[in-house]
Amino acid sequence: LLTAGAALTAAASSMVYQAMKNGLPKPLGPYSVGSVDIKDKDSDLVLSLFYPTGLPLSKAKWSDRDWWLPGRNIQERVSYAKGYIQFSGLPSSLWPFMKALGMVQLSATRNAPLLDTIASFPVVLFSHGLGGSRHTYSSYCIDVASHGF
Repeated sequence: LLTAGAALTAAASSMVYQAMKNGLPKPLGPYSVGSVDIKDKDSDLVLSLFYPTGLPLSKAKWSDRDWWLPGRNIQERVSYAKGYIQFSGLPSSLWPFMKALGMVQLSATRNAPLLDTIASFPVVLFSHGLGGSRHTYSSYCIDVASHGF
C-alpha cells in the first residue's frame, strides 16, 4: 500500500521522465512559436509573450530554445525549482524530480521574428493567477500562439 507522499513522488517521477524524454507537449497549430520576455524597469514585473513565427522550431539553435523554468543557466533554474517546491508546500521528496525539470525546454524559439505573412493576429492575455508563475502555463500559451493568436 502506497502512502499519499509515495504515490505523489511516483507520479511526479513518471511525469518528469516523460517531460525530459519527449519534452513538453508540442503545439498543435499550424504556426511555429516565438517568445520574448519583457521586464518592467521600475518593478519586478516580467511578461512572457508567445507569438506565431515563420522560424520552424527544427531550424532554431538549441541555445535559442526557451526553458520551462526561468534562468540564464542550470543553477538559476534549479534554484527556481527549489523555491517553487518550498512556496507550494510540496514534499521535499519531489526535489530531485523538480531539479530535473530545469533541463526541460519549451517548443518556442526565443526572440524569433514575428510571422509577417499575415497582417494582424488577435491578442490573448493570460494570467496564471496567484501562486503560479509565467512558466506554469507556458505550454498552453504556446499552443494558443501556434493557432495564430
